[in-house]
Amino acid sequence: MSFDIQVGAPRATRPTPISEGLFDARTSRRWGETVAAELRALAREGDAELRAEGLLSLARREEAAGRVEVAAELYAEIVGANLAFTLGHDGGGRTQGSPLQQRAQEHLDAILGRGAFGPRAEFLLRNLAQQSSDPAMLFAMGTAGAVFRMTRLATLSRLASTTNSGILTQLIGAGRLASLTGFALEAPAFTLAGRLGSEALGRRQDWSGAALGRDFASSYLVLGGLKLAGHVGANLVF
Repeated sequence: MSFDIQVGAPRATRPTPISEGLFDARTSRRWGETVAAELRALAREGDAELRAEGLLSLARREEAAGRVEVAAELYAEIVGANLAFTLGHDGGGRTQGSPLQQRAQEHLDAILGRGAFGPRAEFLLRNLAQQSSDPAMLFAMGTAGAVFRMTRLATLSRLASTTNSGILTQLIGAGRLASLTGFALEAPAFTLAGRLGSEALGRRQDWSGAALGRDFASSYLVLGGLKLAGHVGANLVF
Protein backbone atom coordinates (compact mmCIF):
# COMPACT_ATOMS: atom_id res chain seq x y z
CA MET A 1 0.00 0.00 0.00
CA SER A 2 1.46 3.35 -0.97
CA PHE A 3 1.13 6.49 1.12
CA ASP A 4 1.97 9.51 -1.02
CA ILE A 5 2.31 12.89 0.66
CA GLN A 6 2.31 15.97 -1.52
CA VAL A 7 1.53 19.14 0.39
CA GLY A 8 0.90 22.27 -1.61
CA ALA A 9 2.83 20.97 -4.61
CA PRO A 10 2.88 23.25 -7.66
CA ARG A 11 2.53 22.11 -11.22
CA ALA A 12 5.17 19.78 -12.64
CA THR A 13 5.66 18.02 -9.31
CA ARG A 14 5.74 14.40 -8.32
CA PRO A 15 5.22 12.95 -4.86
CA THR A 16 7.60 10.68 -3.03
CA PRO A 17 5.79 8.01 -0.97
CA ILE A 18 6.33 7.48 2.71
CA SER A 19 7.81 4.08 3.45
CA GLU A 20 5.41 1.26 2.68
CA GLY A 21 6.79 -0.52 5.74
CA LEU A 22 4.37 1.58 7.78
CA PHE A 23 1.50 -0.48 6.41
CA ASP A 24 2.79 -4.04 6.34
CA ALA A 25 1.86 -6.75 8.84
CA ARG A 26 4.80 -5.88 11.07
CA THR A 27 3.21 -2.56 11.99
CA SER A 28 0.48 -4.24 14.03
CA ARG A 29 3.03 -6.32 15.91
CA ARG A 30 5.38 -3.41 16.59
CA TRP A 31 2.95 -0.59 17.32
CA GLY A 32 -0.36 -2.28 18.03
CA GLU A 33 -3.51 -2.67 15.99
CA THR A 34 -4.89 0.76 16.96
CA VAL A 35 -2.00 2.64 15.33
CA ALA A 36 -1.97 0.28 12.35
CA ALA A 37 -5.70 0.81 11.78
CA GLU A 38 -5.30 4.59 11.84
CA LEU A 39 -2.42 4.39 9.38
CA ARG A 40 -4.55 2.31 7.02
CA ALA A 41 -7.35 4.86 7.33
CA LEU A 42 -4.93 7.69 6.54
CA ALA A 43 -3.71 5.80 3.48
CA ARG A 44 -7.29 5.81 2.14
CA GLU A 45 -7.64 9.58 2.61
CA GLY A 46 -7.98 11.24 -0.79
CA ASP A 47 -6.65 14.65 0.24
CA ALA A 48 -2.84 14.61 0.40
CA GLU A 49 -2.62 17.53 2.82
CA LEU A 50 -5.11 15.91 5.20
CA ARG A 51 -3.08 12.68 5.07
CA ALA A 52 0.07 14.54 6.05
CA GLU A 53 -1.63 16.44 8.86
CA GLY A 54 -3.23 13.21 10.08
CA LEU A 55 0.13 11.47 10.27
CA LEU A 56 1.61 14.35 12.26
CA SER A 57 -1.41 14.38 14.57
CA LEU A 58 -1.01 10.64 15.16
CA ALA A 59 2.65 11.14 16.03
CA ARG A 60 1.74 13.91 18.49
CA ARG A 61 -0.84 11.69 20.21
CA GLU A 62 1.61 8.81 20.49
CA GLU A 63 4.20 11.15 22.01
CA ALA A 64 1.66 12.53 24.50
CA ALA A 65 0.70 8.97 25.47
CA GLY A 66 4.32 8.16 26.28
CA ARG A 67 4.96 5.94 23.24
CA VAL A 68 8.00 7.97 22.25
CA GLU A 69 9.60 5.36 19.98
CA VAL A 70 6.48 5.15 17.81
CA ALA A 71 6.22 8.95 17.65
CA ALA A 72 9.89 9.28 16.70
CA GLU A 73 9.51 6.83 13.81
CA LEU A 74 6.44 8.67 12.53
CA TYR A 75 8.20 12.04 12.77
CA ALA A 76 11.19 10.59 10.93
CA GLU A 77 8.92 9.33 8.15
CA ILE A 78 7.48 12.83 7.69
CA VAL A 79 10.91 14.46 7.79
CA GLY A 80 12.36 11.97 5.32
CA ALA A 81 9.48 12.24 2.84
CA ASN A 82 9.59 14.66 -0.07
CA LEU A 83 6.54 16.73 0.77
CA ALA A 84 7.01 18.88 -2.31
CA PHE A 85 9.41 17.61 -4.96
CA THR A 86 9.93 20.28 -7.60
CA LEU A 87 11.41 19.39 -10.97
CA GLY A 88 14.41 21.50 -11.91
CA HIS A 89 15.33 22.83 -15.32
CA ASP A 90 17.86 20.05 -15.79
CA GLY A 91 15.29 17.34 -15.14
CA GLY A 92 16.50 16.79 -11.60
CA GLY A 93 14.58 17.60 -8.47
CA ARG A 94 14.97 19.21 -5.10
CA THR A 95 12.97 18.82 -1.93
CA GLN A 96 11.15 21.90 -0.71
CA GLY A 97 10.91 22.16 3.07
CA SER A 98 7.32 22.55 4.25
CA PRO A 99 5.95 23.94 7.53
CA LEU A 100 4.60 20.49 8.37
CA GLN A 101 8.01 18.95 7.79
CA GLN A 102 9.65 21.61 9.94
CA ARG A 103 7.20 20.92 12.77
CA ALA A 104 7.94 17.21 12.56
CA GLN A 105 11.68 17.92 12.61
CA GLU A 106 11.27 20.12 15.68
CA HIS A 107 9.43 17.37 17.58
CA LEU A 108 11.95 14.74 16.47
CA ASP A 109 14.87 16.91 17.58
CA ALA A 110 13.26 17.39 21.00
CA ILE A 111 12.92 13.61 21.43
CA LEU A 112 16.53 13.05 20.36
CA GLY A 113 17.81 15.79 22.69
CA ARG A 114 18.96 18.27 20.09
CA GLY A 115 17.72 21.45 18.48
CA ALA A 116 16.22 24.49 20.21
CA PHE A 117 16.16 24.60 24.00
CA GLY A 118 12.44 25.40 24.32
CA PRO A 119 11.01 22.25 22.67
CA ARG A 120 13.62 20.07 24.38
CA ALA A 121 12.78 21.47 27.82
CA GLU A 122 9.06 21.06 27.17
CA PHE A 123 9.52 17.43 26.14
CA LEU A 124 11.73 16.59 29.12
CA LEU A 125 9.42 18.23 31.65
CA ARG A 126 6.34 16.57 30.18
CA ASN A 127 8.07 13.20 30.06
CA LEU A 128 9.27 13.57 33.65
CA ALA A 129 5.77 14.43 34.86
CA GLN A 130 4.29 11.44 33.03
CA GLN A 131 6.86 8.96 34.28
CA SER A 132 6.73 10.16 37.89
CA SER A 133 3.02 9.29 38.02
CA ASP A 134 3.12 6.23 35.76
CA PRO A 135 2.04 3.10 37.71
CA ALA A 136 4.45 0.92 35.74
CA MET A 137 7.36 3.23 36.55
CA LEU A 138 6.42 3.40 40.23
CA PHE A 139 6.19 -0.40 40.34
CA ALA A 140 9.59 -0.70 38.65
CA MET A 141 11.22 1.72 41.07
CA GLY A 142 9.76 -0.04 44.11
CA THR A 143 10.74 -3.49 42.85
CA ALA A 144 14.27 -2.44 41.93
CA GLY A 145 14.78 -0.76 45.31
CA ALA A 146 13.58 -3.87 47.14
CA VAL A 147 15.88 -6.11 45.08
CA PHE A 148 18.84 -3.83 45.83
CA ARG A 149 18.21 -3.78 49.58
CA MET A 150 17.63 -7.53 49.88
CA THR A 151 20.66 -8.38 47.76
CA ARG A 152 22.87 -5.98 49.68
CA LEU A 153 21.69 -7.38 53.03
CA ALA A 154 22.19 -10.98 51.90
CA THR A 155 25.68 -10.18 50.59
CA LEU A 156 26.68 -8.40 53.81
CA SER A 157 25.43 -11.34 55.87
CA ARG A 158 27.40 -13.73 53.69
CA LEU A 159 30.57 -11.66 53.94
CA ALA A 160 30.20 -11.25 57.70
CA SER A 161 29.98 -15.01 58.19
CA THR A 162 33.12 -15.63 56.12
CA THR A 163 36.32 -15.96 58.12
CA ASN A 164 38.69 -15.31 55.23
CA SER A 165 38.04 -12.08 53.35
CA GLY A 166 38.41 -12.17 49.60
CA ILE A 167 40.56 -9.83 47.52
CA LEU A 168 37.64 -7.59 46.54
CA THR A 169 36.49 -7.29 50.15
CA GLN A 170 39.97 -6.25 51.21
CA LEU A 171 40.28 -3.74 48.37
CA ILE A 172 36.93 -1.93 48.51
CA GLY A 173 35.37 -3.10 51.76
CA ALA A 174 32.39 -5.30 52.51
CA GLY A 175 29.86 -2.46 52.33
CA ARG A 176 30.89 -1.29 48.85
CA LEU A 177 31.08 -4.84 47.54
CA ALA A 178 27.58 -5.55 48.84
CA SER A 179 26.30 -2.35 47.21
CA LEU A 180 27.88 -3.28 43.87
CA THR A 181 26.28 -6.72 44.05
CA GLY A 182 22.91 -5.18 44.80
CA PHE A 183 23.28 -2.73 41.92
CA ALA A 184 24.15 -5.57 39.53
CA LEU A 185 20.67 -7.00 40.14
CA GLU A 186 18.84 -3.71 40.68
CA ALA A 187 19.21 -2.45 37.09
CA PRO A 188 17.79 -5.55 35.33
CA ALA A 189 15.05 -5.77 37.97
CA PHE A 190 14.07 -2.19 37.14
CA THR A 191 13.86 -2.99 33.43
CA LEU A 192 11.92 -6.23 33.81
CA ALA A 193 9.50 -4.82 36.40
CA GLY A 194 8.81 -1.80 34.21
CA ARG A 195 8.11 -3.99 31.20
CA LEU A 196 5.85 -6.33 33.16
CA GLY A 197 3.98 -3.36 34.60
CA SER A 198 3.50 -1.92 31.13
CA GLU A 199 2.24 -5.27 29.83
CA ALA A 200 -0.25 -5.40 32.71
CA LEU A 201 -1.52 -1.97 31.64
CA GLY A 202 -2.04 -3.18 28.08
CA ARG A 203 1.10 -1.67 26.54
CA ARG A 204 2.74 -4.03 24.09
CA GLN A 205 6.45 -4.57 24.73
CA ASP A 206 9.27 -5.71 22.49
CA TRP A 207 10.82 -8.74 24.23
CA SER A 208 13.52 -9.36 21.64
CA GLY A 209 17.08 -9.80 22.82
CA ALA A 210 18.21 -6.56 21.18
CA ALA A 211 15.47 -4.50 22.85
CA LEU A 212 16.14 -6.05 26.26
CA GLY A 213 19.86 -5.44 25.86
CA ARG A 214 19.27 -1.75 25.10
CA ASP A 215 16.97 -1.38 28.10
CA PHE A 216 19.39 -3.17 30.44
CA ALA A 217 22.24 -0.93 29.30
CA SER A 218 20.06 2.16 29.71
CA SER A 219 19.07 1.11 33.24
CA TYR A 220 22.69 0.58 34.26
CA LEU A 221 23.67 3.98 32.87
CA VAL A 222 20.74 5.91 34.37
CA LEU A 223 20.70 4.26 37.79
CA GLY A 224 24.49 4.25 37.95
CA GLY A 225 24.59 7.95 37.13
CA LEU A 226 22.00 8.72 39.80
CA LYS A 227 23.89 6.74 42.43
CA LEU A 228 27.19 8.36 41.46
CA ALA A 229 25.66 11.84 41.61
CA GLY A 230 24.14 11.07 44.99
CA HIS A 231 27.44 9.75 46.33
CA VAL A 232 29.36 12.80 45.10
CA GLY A 233 26.75 15.19 46.47
CA ALA A 234 26.76 13.50 49.87
CA ASN A 235 30.53 13.82 50.14
CA LEU A 236 30.84 17.43 49.02
CA VAL A 237 32.04 19.79 51.70
CA PHE A 238 31.01 23.43 51.40
